Amino acid sequence: MVSIHSQTENDYVKSIINTNGEYWLGGMQVANRLKSFTWIDGTPFDFNKWGSNQPNDEEIFACLAIVTQSKGFWGDRSCGNRYGQLCQISASSENALFDAYPNHFINGLTKNHFKLLKLIKHFESELIDNGEKLNALQSEFEFRSRGMKKQLKTFEAVTRKMFSLENRFHSLNASFLSAINDIDSKYETQQKKCNKSDLHTHCRASSRLFLTKI
Repeated sequence: MVSIHSQTENDYVKSIINTNGEYWLGGMQVANRLKSFTWIDGTPFDFNKWGSNQPNDEEIFACLAIVTQSKGFWGDRSCGNRYGQLCQISASSENALFDAYPNHFINGLTKNHFKLLKLIKHFESELIDNGEKLNALQSEFEFRSRGMKKQLKTFEAVTRKMFSLENRFHSLNASFLSAINDIDSKYETQQKKCNKSDLHTHCRASSRLFLTKI
């Protein structure tokens, strides 16, 4: 399949294809979910003509390959799609197939490998940082919970004391009302006795004495 290494080659391919279709080139994605491509004939991936916002499907499909369009711009497509295919013949006598991965392919994988390691370290650092923050929040929560429990116990003690004082007040108030009623009753009884008696002066003196004792 065709590999393109210059603008001249890309212009030539554009000139021979149908204006209404897309055609597979010999480029494939190096690794899943990474914007990294290589030519399957083993030649260096030293030129590209990506269209606007291309490539953009590396997060969607497990296998991606390169297509070229009528205007000469490239795009990435799922390997399962059907398009026209362009083939090329090697001008040299060397076998176009290769028995081992070319150096640029290995370099691409190595580069992606280090990118992944860097991302993993970044995520590990974030996890550790978030873990420390979570532990700090948990400690703060426990500290505040202990404080709230202590305040709740104090509030409950004050509430019990208030209820006790309220009960004592009601008891004293009842005793006071009972004493007043008893005084009124005794006074009325004394007055009735005086009204029946002819000794008004003695009754008035007794009443004054009674009130004085109270």
